[in-house]
Amino acid sequence: MPGVIVAGNSIGGDNATQLSGPGGIFVDVFGILYVADSQNHRIQRWDNGALSGVTVAGTGVGGSNSSQLYYPRDIVVDSNDYMYIANAGDSRIIRWAPNSNTGECIVACSGIFGNGADQISLPFALAFDSYGSIYISDTFSSRVQKFEILDSFDSCSTTISTSIMTTTIIETITTTTTTTTMTVTTTTTYYYTTLFQDTSRSNSIYSTTVIILIVVLVILY
Repeated sequence: MPGVIVAGNSIGGDNATQLSGPGGIFVDVFGILYVADSQNHRIQRWDNGALSGVTVAGTGVGGSNSSQLYYPRDIVVDSNDYMYIANAGDSRIIRWAPNSNTGECIVACSGIFGNGADQISLPFALAFDSYGSIYISDTFSSRVQKFEILDSFDSCSTTISTSIMTTTIIETITTTTTTTTMTVTTTTTYYYTTLFQDTSRSNSIYSTTVIILIVVLVILY
């Protein structure tokens, strides 16, 4: 069965119809293709059926500032169109927001090759699990590393978001009863602590909301 060219024209170059040393690719649910155009230091997006690509990350010039990429080797795109890029040239993982001109480092941000726990060397591939943990092929260090991404992550098929709100209300009611022989004062203090945690995870058709309410009543005489 013959193949069909969906990106590039078989001639290496840097114009909109060309790629040069493409690495990893990602195809979303709409058939949009993202290509780590490694030797052009950019990420190209090819819409389904398009004859040319659009640069969505990087400037086409290799470098380590926030607007540049340096030999990107792999890419994953989440359901909110955030791109996660294995930037092999400076051994970092970059997250790039949609329609942004700059990215931010989220893993191994020193940009120094190494085999420490906070370092990677020539990351060539990456993947996410359903909890937002990122797995990185740490090529030059001969290992695969897993990193926890602390803020919210939306995977290509799973959305995870958490918000927590805590409210504490202290209410004191004092009642005084007076007779000819004795005065009795009763003070009742109510402590209300509400912890609201809204966690939702959707996997196309799955959604859960958890609400935890804790009410503590303390009566002091």
